Amino acid sequence: MSNLEMIKSTGAPLGGGTSQAAMLTGMKTKFSFMCVKCQAKYETEKEYAMTDNIGKTVLKQSASSGISNLLYSLLGRIPVVGSIISSMAGSAVYSAVNASSGNQFEISKEEAFEEIKGKFMQCTKCGDFGCAACVKDGICPTCRQAG
Repeated sequence: MSNLEMIKSTGAPLGGGTSQAAMLTGMKTKFSFMCVKCQAKYETEKEYAMTDNIGKTVLKQSASSGISNLLYSLLGRIPVVGSIISSMAGSAVYSAVNASSGNQFEISKEEAFEEIKGKFMQCTKCGDFGCAACVKDGICPTCRQAG
């Protein structure tokens, strides 16, 4: 895992944990990322949605339900295996619909990281990333100490 990926993995919604209130209500929240060199925290300016909005959730459920019903009406009539096949097809449709829209928390974290990653600089010697306070004149604290 690269140093920049480690910084990205520190991303957390402000309010701690996964900000349960924001996730349950669909609110927006800022994210905080930490410099792995000095543990300084940097928060985003913008706020990001933690979950899909209600309308998007309803549309996803309606689409997968409607397609599942159609498959059951077409395949469910096949003796013995029809209901099994239609159930498997319905599950696949549901998974595809949800996967296509992605996990909103992860999408928001990715967008938040794109906003904040400019605050982290790469050391010209070792290639590690750190905040501007750590990477002075293009050199990280580890390389500065090594001389």
